[in-house]
Amino acid sequence: MGRRLLRYSLLIALIGVAIWGGVTIYSFNHFEKVVSRFDGQCQAVAGIIGPEDVQFDYRSKKAFISSYDHRTEKGRGSIYLFNVRDPLDDTSWEDRTAGVPELFAPRGLHFYDRDGVRRLFVVNGAQNTIELYDVDDNNRLIHIETFSERRLRNPKDVVAVGPRAFYVTNDRNDERATLAGKFDFLTRAKSGVVFYFNGTSWHRAADQIRYANGLAVTGDGSRVFVAETSAANLLEYDRDPQTGYLTLRQKIKAGAALDNINIDQSGLLWIGAHPRPLALARQKRDSSFATPSKVLTYNTKTNTLSTIYADDGSGLSAASSAAHYQNKLIIGSLFEEKFLLCDMARSAG
Repeated sequence: MGRRLLRYSLLIALIGVAIWGGVTIYSFNHFEKVVSRFDGQCQAVAGIIGPEDVQFDYRSKKAFISSYDHRTEKGRGSIYLFNVRDPLDDTSWEDRTAGVPELFAPRGLHFYDRDGVRRLFVVNGAQNTIELYDVDDNNRLIHIETFSERRLRNPKDVVAVGPRAFYVTNDRNDERATLAGKFDFLTRAKSGVVFYFNGTSWHRAADQIRYANGLAVTGDGSRVFVAETSAANLLEYDRDPQTGYLTLRQKIKAGAALDNINIDQSGLLWIGAHPRPLALARQKRDSSFATPSKVLTYNTKTNTLSTIYADDGSGLSAASSAAHYQNKLIIGSLFEEKFLLCDMARSAG
């Protein structure tokens, strides 16, 4: 009787796990068919591995690109400055960091250009820190400071609100390599946090986020946007400029796992997105496997979310970021050894 009960209990447990697995896979849009479409022309620019995040320097009309081999997670990453006006410019392939710091795996980045101060903030996944660089007149990056905090275990993206003040997302509580860390994403655990550093001290600005990822702040500093990746939401917060605390204003359903966020000169948000996020694990293991990509825009004036670019994976897999300037669009990727430079047929809005 006891053995029979044990067998029935195991069978019921296995059935429950199978049902949960099927529901989870379906809920992450794993069977969604993505049809390629884009109103414009794109060309692949090869030679930069894992170009995850992009930030335009509108003054020089060049784009900072973070680069790291996310597939092997070996070697040192780099920051490049790509010349949009001259894609064949040899200087576009030079690492701007001068090898500092030595342990460097760049993820999200943010270019701060205000009141004569030009600085680049970079998430360094190799040490779970934020690296701060001055950008000199020759567009070289001069490392000036490293910010660390014991609670910052899985930083993803950073956005500056001052010369030494910034927000940074911590995607989940547990380390990525642990089983608990992997299940945080699958179970959509509310373990993501946005930390704020005011130039002196750290504190939690927002929490209870289902995998906190990309970040952006409006030009006037009044609102902050966060990619809630595992829940496929774009979170909009009101920002208290005195304390740095964030108050949730609304959740915008995106229908895809959002990654890095950029805001262009008009205030339009540009977001790299993964329609089938569970496929990313296989692409990391298998370079021949393609995953679909999307680029979304969000108009803060009309509260309109639009798909600007869709790809079945044949043109670009795992789009992780998008940066827009005039009619130019740069689309980054987690695992590719290339990014896309696109000419848009018409303006987005």
